Amino acid sequence: MVLGAPDTVVQNGADVYIVDLADNRIEEIPGTSKTQWGRSMTAGDMYTVAGSTSGQQGISNGGSALSGFLLYAPAGLAFDSSGNMVISDSGNDRILVVPAASGTYFGVSMTAGNVYKIAGQGGSPGHSGDGGSAVLAFLNDPQGLDFGHSTNDLYIADVGNNRVQEIYEGGQSWGQSMTGNDIYTVAGSSSGSPGDSGDGAAVRTTRTPCTRRARQRTLAARKNDEARELAGDTLARCRRVLGPDHPDIVAVVTSWQGGSAPPACTGQYAQPEAGRCRIWRCRIIASCA
Repeated sequence: MVLGAPDTVVQNGADVYIVDLADNRIEEIPGTSKTQWGRSMTAGDMYTVAGSTSGQQGISNGGSALSGFLLYAPAGLAFDSSGNMVISDSGNDRILVVPAASGTYFGVSMTAGNVYKIAGQGGSPGHSGDGGSAVLAFLNDPQGLDFGHSTNDLYIADVGNNRVQEIYEGGQSWGQSMTGNDIYTVAGSSSGSPGDSGDGAAVRTTRTPCTRRARQRTLAARKNDEARELAGDTLARCRRVLGPDHPDIVAVVTSWQGGSAPPACTGQYAQPEAGRCRIWRCRIIASCA
C-alpha cells in the first residue's frame, strides 16, 4: 500500500498504527489475525481503520459510524487504558474518540463502531472554553496526543494556540483545581499568545517561543511543514493532497523546492514537471505578542 505523508507511528499491543496525514486516514498493521474496528484483518496486512480509503478529506459529524467517517489531515494518535483510539483531527480542529467498546468516556456516552468528538468545534478554530467542558471548548490545529503516566488524563498539543491542554480524568492537576472531563491549559498561555517567558516559573504562565518557525505557520496541507516532491505522482494526486483551491491558502509563497514559484499561492501551487509533482510551501507570517 502507498502512503501519502505518514506523520506518526503508534504501537498498541501487537498492532502498529500509522497516521497517514496527507491521505486523511489512519492505517493499522495488525499483529495477529482478528476482527477489529469492524474489519476482519489478517496479521501483517494493512487496513484503513479511520478516514477514507481513497484519501478524501472532509468532516463528518460526531456520533457517526466509523465506516466512511472523514478526517482532515490527522496528526496525532493515542490509546487509553480501555483501548479506545483517540485521533487528533487537526485540519478540523478537533479531537475524536473511537471507542473499543460501548461506554462513557470523557463524559460522552459512546457506542462501539461510531466516532465521537471530545474537544474542539469541528472546522472552527479558536481558543475559548479553557476551564470548562472539553466537548464545548475550541482548539486550533491540535496535533500531538498523549496520556498521563498511569492515568487517562489526555494531553493535547494545541499548536495553533501555542499551548498544551489537558482533559482531566482524575490524575495530575499541575497545581490547578480541576473537574473531570473539563479542559485546562497546563503549559503556555490560555489565550493562545506566543512568547518565550517563564523559564523556571509556574508552568501555566510560560509562553511558547515565538521563533521564526512558529511565526511562519504552514498552511499548505495544514501539517506538511516541509516542501515535498513526490516522484512519479500526477497533478491530480497533488491537488487531491492539498485540494484544488485550498480555502486556507492566502499567503504568498516564501519557500519552494526547485523551479520557479507561482506569483501567488493559488490553486496552481501544485505543478507537474518531468513526471514529478511539486508541492509548494505556502506561509503566512503571524505577529509575536
